[in-house]
Amino acid sequence: MEPHEAVAAVIADLRDHRITGDGSGLLTATRQITLLCHIAARMAATAEELEDGVVDGCSPWACRGEAEPVQDDFGLAS
Repeated sequence: MEPHEAVAAVIADLRDHRITGDGSGLLTATRQITLLCHIAARMAATAEELEDGVVDGCSPWACRGEAEPVQDDFGLAS
């Protein structure tokens, strides 16, 4: 899901579940704030990766930098 799609989903949820002055409204507000914080954190991590590049290490497919590749049972780097 792209960031703009995630924000649109939060907006749609806000339209469907209005924040009221009771306990239910507090739960709805807390859920929306949590979702928006999660979206912001993911966007920041993506921006940092684009700015600084991926850190040295291994993915299941390849290694970069000074990391030593180790193959698992399926021949993938780990």
